[in-house]
Parts: sequence; C-alpha cells; structure tokens
Amino acid sequence: MVKIPLARYRLRFRLLDSTSQEQARALQTHYLGSAWRGMLGMNLKKTVCVTRYPVCDNCPLLYSCPYPQIFEHRPPLTSDKLKRYTHAPNPYVLEPSNSDFDHSGHSIRLGLVLIGKANQYLPYIVYSFDRIARHGLTNKRIKLELIDVQSEPLHTQDRSSSSKWEVIYEPGQPLVSKSPESPMPPQGTEIVKVQQITPLRLKVKGDLVVAEEFSFRTFFGHLLRRLSLLSYFFSDTPLEVDFKELIERSKAVRIHNQNLRWMDWTRHSSRQKTYLKMGGLIGSFELLGQEFQPFLPYLWAGQWTHFGKGCTMGLGRYLLQPVDQSVTENNHFTDWNSPLPL
Repeated sequence: MVKIPLARYRLRFRLLDSTSQEQARALQTHYLGSAWRGMLGMNLKKTVCVTRYPVCDNCPLLYSCPYPQIFEHRPPLTSDKLKRYTHAPNPYVLEPSNSDFDHSGHSIRLGLVLIGKANQYLPYIVYSFDRIARHGLTNKRIKLELIDVQSEPLHTQDRSSSSKWEVIYEPGQPLVSKSPESPMPPQGTEIVKVQQITPLRLKVKGDLVVAEEFSFRTFFGHLLRRLSLLSYFFSDTPLEVDFKELIERSKAVRIHNQNLRWMDWTRHSSRQKTYLKMGGLIGSFELLGQEFQPFLPYLWAGQWTHFGKGCTMGLGRYLLQPVDQSVTENNHFTDWNSPLPL
C-alpha cells in the first residue's frame, strides 16, 4: 500500500486596478513557477528566521525552523537514508499555469501541495505568499491582493466542479487547518492514459531522457525514488516494498500510443544571474492490461507529488485518465478523483 499523506491547496489573488495591460499579459504568457518559488524562499526566510544567519548550515534552529524544513530540507542526523547528501527532497510543490487566470482576467490562481508533516507550516507559507502579493511578483513588481486559500477534497463522490474547493482562509480570518490524506487509486481500469502536462526532466547517467529513449522503467524508477524519500522523511509510514523487484518488473511494462515531444523552456535565475534551460518531455502515452496494475498506486500518488528535475516549481506534473469512449474530458475528474483543475 502506498500511503503518501498530503494536502493540495489553491491560493487566489486579485490583480489591483493599477495593474497595466502589459503587466497582466506578462503574468498570462509566462510560466511563473520559478518566480513563485524564488519569492517564496526569500519571503519565508524573512518571515520565520530569528537568528538572521546568512546560511542555515550552522544555525542552532536548523532542524526546527520552518524555512529549512520546507525550502532547504536536510536529512536528520539519525537518518538511514541520504547520509552522504546535504539536502533531501523538499516537501512542497507549486502548480502555476497559464490557465490560472479566470475568464475576466482579473485574478490569478496558484496551486500548492504540502507533503505530510509539512502541512503544519501552512500558516507561515500563506503569510509569505501574502507578503509576495503585496510586494509584487516578478522583477516587474506586479502587485496582487490575496483573496483566499482553498483546500482540495481528495475523497468525495462528486468532484466534477471546481466549486468543490473548500475555503480555509480569508484575510483577516483564522486559517482552518486540514489534515493530510493519502490519495486512493481507482479499481478495475484496463487502459490508462498518462497526460504529461508540464515538462518532465529525467536524467540517466547524466543525460536528459528524450522521447526516443523514454521507457516505463525510467519513468517509474524516478517516480518511485521520489515517493520513497517523501514518505520516509515526511510521513509515519515509509514505503516498505522490494524496490529492486519492483524496478525489475517495471521493465516488462510496455508503453503504447506514445505521443511525447520535447518542449524547450528557459528560466532566469536571480541567484546565478543567468538564463537556465529547463526543457522536458510533454505529451502522453498509454498503459494497457494487467501488467501495469501493480504500479497504479504509485502512479496515482505521483499526480500530486510531481517528479523529476524542477518539480517543486511545477515541472513533472501529469494526470491519469481512463481511456474509455464513455468518459469525456469534462467528467473524468468525477469518475476518477484525479486532482481537481485549479
């Protein structure tokens, strides 16, 4: 059983009346994952840091302060995993997209996933995003106003409408915390379509995987590693499976109707003061029959956690869809409980 307790939120912001059309177009036409992540790190540290150390490594609060726990997570000294590494996976994912604007173009949405124990720090993160909005997003300092924060219901019968989101915070009101849950996969599906929404960046022997070299074993191996580390560091139920056997079995899973392509994308790094290439695979492929069934619980959880390089800024996001003529794109969320559209 794959138990990755998590919670998914969306933050809604309003564009101020002073926002120019040029600024609004900049928000709509640029992928904002890098901007949101950079501003979150800076503002979260300003919000919670009490020692004002320039770096966290020698800080006496390293293992208790919300900033390194969220943004620069280190393996605990007693950890059995990643002993040779200075950092562990961070327990959050941001989900921006160019479709986050409502039809009037006056508000913008941002998805946020927090893994397991990281949910206790939600108030600090929300406060940090409020600071970001008031200070201004991107180098153009586009100021926003936080409207509210909503929580996604993971286990309900009717998830066909975005109105099912539950408001847990409005400015001036207390924040209502939500307990993380483990997404549960559906039963009895014969064909699954994997829709890769944002660029997937996987490396094998130092090289990025392109469409011609893509395999289910590569896809699943990277996903399994991420889920294993997230469950180990941020949940009370680490994955206890035979990893070598799972990886070996994944080699037999064939991919059908592959329609993956490389999408180039660059982002500006304020820290390195240069543009970085962040392209990856987008598109879709299908899995058929019984051979992929043992892997479905892992694939299901990965819809929320993302995986691959840059996943905390929203890359490596995919959705699972049943391939069934009776299921349309408008209702597959109801039938399958996949992540709700933002």
